[in-house]
Amino acid sequence: QQQRQTRITACATQAKTLIQEDRITEAIRLLEPVATETGDATLSRLLADARGQQAEAARRLELLTDRVAKLRERGQLDEAIKLLEATPAASAKGSLLSAMLAELRTENARKQALVAAIGAAAQSLEKMDFHGGLEALQSVRRAYGDSDDLSRAIADYEARRTAVANESVSKSVE
Repeated sequence: QQQRQTRITACATQAKTLIQEDRITEAIRLLEPVATETGDATLSRLLADARGQQAEAARRLELLTDRVAKLRERGQLDEAIKLLEATPAASAKGSLLSAMLAELRTENARKQALVAAIGAAAQSLEKMDFHGGLEALQSVRRAYGDSDDLSRAIADYEARRTAVANESVSKSVE
């Protein structure tokens, strides 16, 4: 009986510490076998509380990932990044939120590089530097790979380049 009570007390103390450290899953793994084996009401309540906190954390995570996905769909990458950066769990290496944050940062960098390349291509086109404009866009492809946005930008550039070249030829013929 004394040994049982000592085990229950030690388990409860350790579980409370884990819960305070926000290590809920570890607390549940600790509590489950001892609560089942001993049938202790205190451990059972602690286990129920830990499971409730775990469920709440999962619900908050789902809400956060849904919000980030919606911001991403609308092209609001900066806002999505700020939202994740404000979440302490996103700084934990190897976590889902950390991976999402890294992916969003890469996507945002690619988007910014594409915007800059489109601007550089437009300036090159004005100077009749057809190769320079295409090279600016191709540099994004080399750095970040292909994407629908990039393919559209290159196709738009090619169409504008052809129009400018045709217009230039027409003027020189006149």
